[in-house]
Amino acid sequence: MLPTGRSVAQVDRRLLLRLAVSLNVLYNVIEVQSKIQSSHALNLSQFLNGPENQTSSSIGSDFVLIPQPPRFLQHRFPLIVQFRCNQSAVIGVEVLVWSELQDGGVIVFRHRFNCSSQPEKVQHRTVRLKLPRYIAYRPGEWNRYSVVIDRAIIRTWILDAEKFELVKAFRTFYRNATAKDEISVGVVPAFERSKRPRLKCLPWWRNLTQPVYNPKCHTDLEIVHLITFPVALSGRKVGVHRKINEYRNSVLKQLRQRSFNEPRYSFLAWLYVVDYCPYGSQICGLFHHLTWDDRYATPQLAITKAGQIHFETIMENGTSRIFVTRLDFVIPKEEWVQLILSCETFKCILTLRSANSWQRILSTVFEFSLADAPYFDETVGFFVCGGSEVIPSFQGYIGQAIFYRRRLISTDQTSLPSKYHPMFELGLNQREQRCRQYIQQVNYVIYQATSLLDEIINKKSCKRDDKEVFLLPKKESETGPTCKVYNAPRSPNYTFVYGIVRRWTLDGSKFTLEDIGNSLLKNATYLLERNNMREMEKVIFMLKQSSCYGNHDATFMLSVILNYGISTSVQEIQSHSYLMYGALDANRLCLLSLGNKHAFGLDGIPADDEQSYTYYKTVADMTRYDLEDHRSDDVYTELVRLTDTAEVAAQTEETGEYFLWMKHQAAQGVLHAQQNMAQMLYWGSQGVQRDVKSALEYYRLSAESGEPSALYDYGIVLLKGHGTEKNMTLAMEVLEKAAAKDHPESLNTVGWHALEVEKNYSKAVHYFERSYNLGNKDAAYNLAHMYLRGLYPNSGIDRVKAWDYLADGALRGQLEAGNLVAMYNMRGHPRITRNVRLALDWARYISEKNPATGILLAKGLKAYRKNNWPTAFVYYVMSASTGVEVANFNLAYLCEEDSEGLVAFMAKECKWRHYNLSTQRAAKDVNPYAWIKMAEYHYYGSARNKRDPQAAADLYCNAALKGDPQGLFSLAYLVEEGIQIAETTWQRLQVPASVTKNSFALLTHLYSRCKESNNDEAFIPCTVALYRIQAIYLWEKYYIVLLMLASVGLGSALTFAIQAARLFIRGDQRNPVDSV
Repeated sequence: MLPTGRSVAQVDRRLLLRLAVSLNVLYNVIEVQSKIQSSHALNLSQFLNGPENQTSSSIGSDFVLIPQPPRFLQHRFPLIVQFRCNQSAVIGVEVLVWSELQDGGVIVFRHRFNCSSQPEKVQHRTVRLKLPRYIAYRPGEWNRYSVVIDRAIIRTWILDAEKFELVKAFRTFYRNATAKDEISVGVVPAFERSKRPRLKCLPWWRNLTQPVYNPKCHTDLEIVHLITFPVALSGRKVGVHRKINEYRNSVLKQLRQRSFNEPRYSFLAWLYVVDYCPYGSQICGLFHHLTWDDRYATPQLAITKAGQIHFETIMENGTSRIFVTRLDFVIPKEEWVQLILSCETFKCILTLRSANSWQRILSTVFEFSLADAPYFDETVGFFVCGGSEVIPSFQGYIGQAIFYRRRLISTDQTSLPSKYHPMFELGLNQREQRCRQYIQQVNYVIYQATSLLDEIINKKSCKRDDKEVFLLPKKESETGPTCKVYNAPRSPNYTFVYGIVRRWTLDGSKFTLEDIGNSLLKNATYLLERNNMREMEKVIFMLKQSSCYGNHDATFMLSVILNYGISTSVQEIQSHSYLMYGALDANRLCLLSLGNKHAFGLDGIPADDEQSYTYYKTVADMTRYDLEDHRSDDVYTELVRLTDTAEVAAQTEETGEYFLWMKHQAAQGVLHAQQNMAQMLYWGSQGVQRDVKSALEYYRLSAESGEPSALYDYGIVLLKGHGTEKNMTLAMEVLEKAAAKDHPESLNTVGWHALEVEKNYSKAVHYFERSYNLGNKDAAYNLAHMYLRGLYPNSGIDRVKAWDYLADGALRGQLEAGNLVAMYNMRGHPRITRNVRLALDWARYISEKNPATGILLAKGLKAYRKNNWPTAFVYYVMSASTGVEVANFNLAYLCEEDSEGLVAFMAKECKWRHYNLSTQRAAKDVNPYAWIKMAEYHYYGSARNKRDPQAAADLYCNAALKGDPQGLFSLAYLVEEGIQIAETTWQRLQVPASVTKNSFALLTHLYSRCKESNNDEAFIPCTVALYRIQAIYLWEKYYIVLLMLASVGLGSALTFAIQAARLFIRGDQRNPVDSV
């Protein structure tokens, strides 16, 4: 790490000049030697080529050494030199330092003194090390230039007077010394040195005219931790992206630029490989370097389908050199392996080391010819651990990955990570072993059942009915051949799986382990719904078995139960381990949950946007195909809040009133009803079971009307072959009729046919542009697609023009365009800077459209409508774990209502956790009710969090800006309570500054806006509050007048009453009532 400053060469040119003079002199040594008289008692060449490596030794009895060297190089350090002289001699002390910009050491301090001849005595001398200020002091006002040094040595030498005179001209004292000593000392970082004392007082005007020089040390990472927490890779074209930034320090920048053709770097990773290339690719990515436009850069590490390592580097001329390890140099499967790649200029060393056999090291060397010049610039593009859009990843885990800039590392510099490291603590390999045991046991049961069936068929044993064999114990009185199955060991935990396996075997059914897993999940779900979570131990064991048999929906459910501690203890580590296990097979729910946890740093998982993006992007890539697959059990993902009674009521079933009414209207030929019925049945929306065949008939009926949208829907179904065989001819006839009426979607489809089937690109562009101008989102993507593939007429590949269409299409809601926008935000693009958070948001938005989330939400909503709160609770806990905002909101609402005491079954806090998570999303997606609830949480505080009225005010402000008058009402309440609210809050609400200075004016403003909102429920309370404030204001300002008026009024009333009484009495006296 170097500070900003000038190099040694810039600071002290005199030192370099001296060094240059010395070098010139040494080049002329031979010429000078020839001029020395041969009669000299001592040959000069002997001195000039004398013993270089002599340390702390002596010739004769002379010696010199440094008995107590400093630990670090220090200015004015009193250095003690110990020596002995046989004859008159000269002793020298020198300090040499090296900086990264210097190829050799530079002497920054030298001191010489004479030694008198005292052979019998050891002498001492103290020398103070006076260092140059650019090494002695830290950068500052009085030391504007400072140099970072890498290392330093202090050396001393002794030379008799005659030899000293001979070599004086060449300054090779240390080389020809009679005795010498050399000590390496540490160096103090530039910004940890002492400040240089002031030399004089500054004039008073100095600080006014010149800013104070206060340099800062910029942190430049040379050890880049690419992965610190294990990541699961499913073998798809996705990996963890990391960007290495340029150095901010000028010295390091120069060093990096010098090393483009002389690379020096290392890469270390811990890998756990389950499968090398699970989807048939020849090579799969381990670690590679890419540019934003898919060009490879140095280095590339991949794994072949046979397990060999593929290494590639890019040369200066743009070509590549590829190396593949020998057949016996492969990465072992299902164990943690350390991989180290160290490269320096023309040579790279690759080593493998297994955690199970730490002492055994595999190593290979890749060498380049001197004619080739590797090119390496780590700041260009980005690095990917795993796969990317150009290469799939291997299937397995990366536990740790580190990139070393300008450093070489080897196996002897590394150690086995702690057993508490997450990659070991998660026990990922142990789960594989347990699952093998489960599968072995069920295979044994299958074998037993098959053998028994064979014996029954051949009438060799078991006289009783075959069903009796498995349900009843053998009677003691029975004789004859016995059933071997009775002697097999039985575990109560496997009762259910043993039963279904035997039953299916004896029935002659064909089944797989996946079928067993599905049956176990179905039974576990039934127990969970029926018994209100009271048989959780049995449920957990069934889910574990189902997970091992390949059902990763069971894996996800098990992870959720363990994470929340539902009727069990909280086991976050095990929960995360199960998620990683499910992510290996690209289970959508497991991937979404991992992405959610890394996005917010939940449940002990570190927040990491780039790692979160990896999981979300995997689901986003599959969402398009999942939606087009159109399976019968999928549903349309609908985001319905439980607080929205109108939306909840709109959900129906095949027996619901709304569905039956629409069916009746459709039968009467009502176009709107026919289209609604088709959409509900085709997508499985509004609680209706998907029925594509019935939807096709409604689409056909609606198309008879000739309405463009109805023609389009019918044509698309025919084109895709959903509910019927594909009929492209009829489909295009129908679609062209709709396109003739300028229907945007139909125009786009006709353009697609021209592009993909007819290969008529000009025609495709014509229709796409017409559709795009009418606002179609798919046309925007298709135009971008043509630019990306170089199919746009008279234009090659143009990613810049493609970006404009992609951005527009994504904003219109086109999922594939949004997927590419996410990719370019992660990579960077000429039109935009790299924005990891925005890339994450786009990938998450698309992935949450996946039908897997829609199924959970639909099941939860269906159970809620039937007042089955326990089942609704289970499904909303599961869907909230995927991070869907509506699911978090609905779960928090259920926990708040808690009508059946469900929260008692959950170990973790529910209400505030999920209202808070709901508010962490983009403001447009957050319901104001969640902000209001979180504002209450901050206002009143809790045992864990202190009361924070300002945070509450900000959240009330958010709700008010979203149109909820409760936010305005609550802000007014805070003002009445005397709480000081930041001016920025009022600015966000566009409250005039003149109003905020007066509490009455502010309250009147807030209650008036609350009263004038469109919310009918808010009108009465806001009106009453407004009148109350106005009444209080009148009383406080005019209470004397009001008292006087009240007194006068009261007096007048009394006077009037008295007068009325007198008149009444007088009238009675004048008209006495006659007595009877």
